Order: sequence, then C-alpha cells, then structure tokens
Amino acid sequence: MPNATVLQVQAGNLPQGYCPASLQDLLNNFSKVQTVTFQQSGGSTNGFLQVGTAKPSDTSNPWQQLDSLGRPVRIYVFAQGAWLSLHPLVPGFTMIWTGALPDFTIFDGGDSNALSAISGPMWEVVSSLQDNFPVGAGGAYGVGATGGEAAHTLTSAELPALKLRLPFKGTDGFLGSTDALGDPMTGYGINDDPTPKSRQLLTTEALGGGGSHNNLPPYLGVYFVRRTSRLFFAVT
Repeated sequence: MPNATVLQVQAGNLPQGYCPASLQDLLNNFSKVQTVTFQQSGGSTNGFLQVGTAKPSDTSNPWQQLDSLGRPVRIYVFAQGAWLSLHPLVPGFTMIWTGALPDFTIFDGGDSNALSAISGPMWEVVSSLQDNFPVGAGGAYGVGATGGEAAHTLTSAELPALKLRLPFKGTDGFLGSTDALGDPMTGYGINDDPTPKSRQLLTTEALGGGGSHNNLPPYLGVYFVRRTSRLFFAVT
C-alpha cells in the first residue's frame, strides 16, 4: 500500500497449563505476549495517515493536510469523488462580524458552486437580521418571530389620561375653577346653578406636531453571519 503505514498485531502463545488468577491477570499476561510492528513503504506517513501539503494519489487512507510551513490544517477522508473534512461548526451557527465582509465564495474554504453538502459558500449574511435586533426566543417570542419599530407615533390611546377644567365667562365675569385637589368647578351652569347663563367658552391652543419619536436604544451596526447548509471542506 503506497504512502501508507500498515499496523500488524500478532498474539503470542501463553504457557501450557497457564491458569489465570483473575480476569485482570489474564488480560495482563495476554498483553505481554503480543507483538506490534509497523511496516512503512515510502512517503511521509504518521500512523495510518498520509501526511503532506498536496493531496495524495492514494485515496484508501486518510490524509492529514499540512500548510506551507508544515503545520497541520485538517484531516481528510476520500468520499464522493473528493477529499472531505467535516466542518467543526454546525449549519445555522451564527457569529457577529464587525468589519467589512469577506468574499464568501472563498472564505473559510467555500467556493462559488451551487450550495450542497460539499460545495458552495461556507457562510452567508443573515438577511432577516439586517436592521433588526435579536431577542431571546422561547418565552413570549418564538423562533423567527418579528415585530417592533424603529420610530413610533403615539396614538390617542397611548396619551396620558388627563382632564382639563377651564373657567367660563358669565354675565358677572370669570367664574368657576378647580381647587387644589382638582375637584369640579362651581359656578354658573356647572354645579350650583342648573340654568345656563350667558357665557363664552374658552378655546385651548393646540400644541405638538404629531410626529414620531426614535424607538431605539444606543446601537452599533454589525453583520450577523451564519453557517450555510454546507457540511464539508472539500478538495477535489
């Protein structure tokens, strides 16, 4: 087997009439009479692994890829016509990216082919999180739930509850008011005298423009980047 290491294990013979005192004693003595040999037939090897910077021609044994400085990168097994290595992060794993986005067709071993278990980009931007905050799911919010607004305009129902009491002008001048506790006014045509008198109602001045207010806490813009459904690093 070229560029590979073959492990051979051969058990010796126990002495005639051997009777172990216990199962552990049997295991201990059996291990003493075994012989283990490594047969190497060329190439750079490490146990059963084929080790090197370039993919080997022998596809029957795993390959430990090295970088240009001889450091280990990852271990591949040949399957589906390519050397495959399982990505350590499961699809759906999401991380925060604070800088400019890389080219996902080549980032982390990805490519520009159609997305599958062994091809396509390894990462993608989570488009559903653009301009949105994440919120912990499982309670009031389910996974994938959306809502909220960046700016909000108060509705009538959201205004503080209040009641205005204004004096009116009768024939004898200004009459009626509220006391310090806000109790109802007394005066012509209010409580004391059920008969309306000649009076002039006062008109209040409108305030406010009815615009919306910012509904966001202080923020920092980042990218949310997610592992795609691609499972394997691949070297064809």
